[in-house]
Amino acid sequence: MILPKDDAVKALEIMTECYYRAGLLYATGERMEGLLAYWHKKDKMRLKPLLRMVFRMLREIRFKSLIKLAKNADNLYEKIYKKEKDYVLVSMVVVFPEYQGKGYLRKILATPFAEAESGKIPCVLDTDTETKMKKYEACGMKLAAKKATKSGCFLYAMEFRPS
Repeated sequence: MILPKDDAVKALEIMTECYYRAGLLYATGERMEGLLAYWHKKDKMRLKPLLRMVFRMLREIRFKSLIKLAKNADNLYEKIYKKEKDYVLVSMVVVFPEYQGKGYLRKILATPFAEAESGKIPCVLDTDTETKMKKYEACGMKLAAKKATKSGCFLYAMEFRPS
């Protein structure tokens, strides 16, 4: 899915604010090398931050871009892990450019992986490029499924399973 750059940046800003307001956004360390948003399936996100996100998107993002977002808002992991009582869902992973290629993705994923280990549940995420998929594989995740989206791109469901 290709959005105009300003709409894509605005959508990420709005989602990041939602995760922050919901108490789900975490930083890697004092230098803020990266950000992570994650939660457990059994812990539903609070309604107020979600509604704020929806209303902001409706106000601040062009209608054509909203349609593209809606058409591609397919969470592949939800279908695959529907029968799991719980899992750790990683919704946003960001490694800032100056820290990329230095092992910070592995550091960022260590916390949700540790929670998956302690609960003996999977840690899951969806990603949208083969390059990102390979980076997650290098951190210990495996490809669980691959699906073509309506826009012709692919969605990759990745999982980390405790040993």
